[in-house]
Amino acid sequence: MLHILNMSATVLNSPCLLVQIPSSRVQQLSHHITKQFFTPHPDFLSITTNDVDGLSIFAEEHTLTELKQVAKQDRARLRRGKRHFEPIQVSPDRWHVLVLESHEDVVEEAGARIQEISAPLARAGIPIFYQSSHLADNLLVQSERLAETLALFRSMGLTIYVDESSEPTPYLSSRRNTSLTSLASSNPRASSSTRNPRFYLEGDHDVHSFADQGEQGGEAEGIRLPQSISVSAHNALGLGIELPPTASSLIPPSPLSPSLLSLSSPALSTLTKHTLRPPTSTSSPPQFPPPLCQPASFLEPDFAMVGLNKEYADIWMSKVIKLLLFPELVVTKARRGRSSSIVSDANGEKNGREESSDSCSEDSFSGDELSGFSSNSPHSSSHTSPDSNADTTSSCPPNSNEDGAHQSPRSHPRSHRRPMQFLSFIRTSEGTSLLTDVYQLAALFPPQERYMLHCADELEAIDREEERERALEAAREKAARAAKRYLRKASGRRRKTNESAENGSGATPPTENSMAQRRNSAPGSGPVAIDADAASLGLNDGGEEYSSTFKVLQIDLREFGLDVHGIVSRFSDLLQSHGINHFFTSTFKSANILVSQQNAMRAYSVLCDS
Repeated sequence: MLHILNMSATVLNSPCLLVQIPSSRVQQLSHHITKQFFTPHPDFLSITTNDVDGLSIFAEEHTLTELKQVAKQDRARLRRGKRHFEPIQVSPDRWHVLVLESHEDVVEEAGARIQEISAPLARAGIPIFYQSSHLADNLLVQSERLAETLALFRSMGLTIYVDESSEPTPYLSSRRNTSLTSLASSNPRASSSTRNPRFYLEGDHDVHSFADQGEQGGEAEGIRLPQSISVSAHNALGLGIELPPTASSLIPPSPLSPSLLSLSSPALSTLTKHTLRPPTSTSSPPQFPPPLCQPASFLEPDFAMVGLNKEYADIWMSKVIKLLLFPELVVTKARRGRSSSIVSDANGEKNGREESSDSCSEDSFSGDELSGFSSNSPHSSSHTSPDSNADTTSSCPPNSNEDGAHQSPRSHPRSHRRPMQFLSFIRTSEGTSLLTDVYQLAALFPPQERYMLHCADELEAIDREEERERALEAAREKAARAAKRYLRKASGRRRKTNESAENGSGATPPTENSMAQRRNSAPGSGPVAIDADAASLGLNDGGEEYSSTFKVLQIDLREFGLDVHGIVSRFSDLLQSHGINHFFTSTFKSANILVSQQNAMRAYSVLCDS
């Protein structure tokens, strides 16, 4: 089934920049980070934290002026030879956001949609970021590749809209005065007059009309692209997009930014040699990455995705900032037994992979073979943050030190940085989504404050679990008090018996076996009584299954750059081919894949065995 035919894409008009802040600098730059939350009416804001990236921000360029200035100062410090210093990084490219909405809105088909969207972009050599939210999926493409992306989507029958709510940019311009201009109909047989209203792409190159790819084969008056970019008519649904190698020459490669050039390493020349070349013609089978040798790690807690009601933004904003910058202040008491069991199983698998991991080396990933997104920046330089992940409890293949903690050979000591928990915050004009530890969410938004949330049923399950925990603890305390009372009485009886024996009354002193029998038979004491109390309260049933909570598999992508394409497609295709539904959150240096509790171990095995 082609899910893409039931989807639409809205192109946000304001391009974004990507900023990566090392975890060691987050507290220092907390003022600049907090300021992002108070930007009035943002088109798009995405903040993601984890222990690989530190903190990544996707935001409109005009909101990042201060952070760009900090990056400039960091470059100056590096030129002065400052050591043991982690600079912030700003992407050299602008990125456009396409908000992907499904008219079916079937959560169980999220993975299929990701696969169908990302596969043709991978074939065309277009780097992307993909970020799932509770409302819609957000696809980020380099602005200079936006024309190709729209052409591909149009050929696949995707309905495309352009958002004109903000100022036009050099990449997008429309002659329509309406708020949303339709670019194509989801019906591939629709006439060109209804499918292709005027839409222009302004640039330095000559523009020519783009031929309509419907069965009529007539010329469309819609999207205008350089003439050498063509779409084969017999592949109108986007199953085999053909882009000649000469097409890329019409789109000048973006230069490396000074902020990234300053972080140069021997790997940079190798990376740019491959990432700046013209994309390979996609008429041949796509080149996918070699077997996954990067660490695939489970993050220990369970995660939940909720929506935040924008009517109460003034209230929940302070809570999100607290969770982002001061997570230690969010106290949780719930146990995490299910997470520990999954992680324990993963650790068991990890030991069996140690031999095969020796054959997986960094040398097996060459820039011309790998299909994935990443940065023009060098892979792990001496300035990048360590690879050790506080939330990570298993990796594939293992690359461990003696005490079992994963750490990159190029990493720093951790003395000047704090671990960053995984969190994803996405805000658009349509709504706000928050993905983080489900137990912290439940603590941050107690039951009386859940009116600020959408899609928060999983938090009620956490409340019930905590209620069971409290009741079980109360039952244990009650049993312990009863046992103490009995032991005091038994001790008194034993003392009297001993005194009687000494006085020659003939009473036999109690033996240890008889005392143990009395203790076990006493009401409210011993393990039998505790279990009975727990059973009467329904407390020892093993807990609940939370169908709407996720496990997160994190893949370290620091070896690659922003211009490498196909990572999303690679992982999505692997999981979808095994029937594993999933969500995706891309960051500057990692891929974070969300799967259900039931599929967690299977997804781990699929990614590690691929």
